[in-house]
Amino acid sequence: LVQYKEEFPSAEQQSQDTSILGHLVRIPFPREENIYAEILDYLIAGTDTTAHSCSWFLYNLCQHPEIRAQVQKELDEANPLRETWDLAMLKNTPLFDRCLKESMRARPTVPKGFIKELDVDTPVGEYILPRGSVVWSIFTGAFQRQDKLHEPDLFNPDRWAPDSPELPWLQDNILPFGLGMRSCIGYNLANLELKLMTATMLQSYDFQVVQHPDPETRLVCEPTGFHVKVSSRKTDTVAPDNN
Repeated sequence: LVQYKEEFPSAEQQSQDTSILGHLVRIPFPREENIYAEILDYLIAGTDTTAHSCSWFLYNLCQHPEIRAQVQKELDEANPLRETWDLAMLKNTPLFDRCLKESMRARPTVPKGFIKELDVDTPVGEYILPRGSVVWSIFTGAFQRQDKLHEPDLFNPDRWAPDSPELPWLQDNILPFGLGMRSCIGYNLANLELKLMTATMLQSYDFQVVQHPDPETRLVCEPTGFHVKVSSRKTDTVAPDNN
């Protein structure tokens, strides 16, 4: 932040900066310490979480080579010339999108959700949690409910298909980035990074598991010891027919 203010000393210069830091500096925080906290969120919370989500996604696809092959075929059709990926291209990759969502459901990188203080008495099953109680949501259990999902321990992207009977519940309850004003501030950035990074990797390379990960949970669920063998994919690229 000190270096940024040296490079952009005036408010006019800062107003023309379109970087993430430039946007943060222009937010009217009550104290400068709030900017420090937001920067740390981007630098710390936005690195390990995205990297581990990518690793778990690749691992899930390695465990299901038939699904991985379908995803790679879909990516090749959406980007036959292997140009740099953008979000417009990824609008035509529904299976890829379903696999990402299912990976974050089956193995959430942040297994322990948000800590909240209840402002009203809240019924939970047979119990009433009184106002003022502090609750901590556990994503791992919530995302794998036996009473809501068929075989929730399995990686099954078809549960996210438009005609899946489980889809309405999934859309309302599988929220790894949270919801509302307290949702993850880096959601859009993380989602963009994850999609572009994994699409590029899957179209360019094949992956074979050499050593399976050992989940290690602290603040995040890390795929400790996960090793893969990487080989280039040899596929023909054909220019799209514009006729």
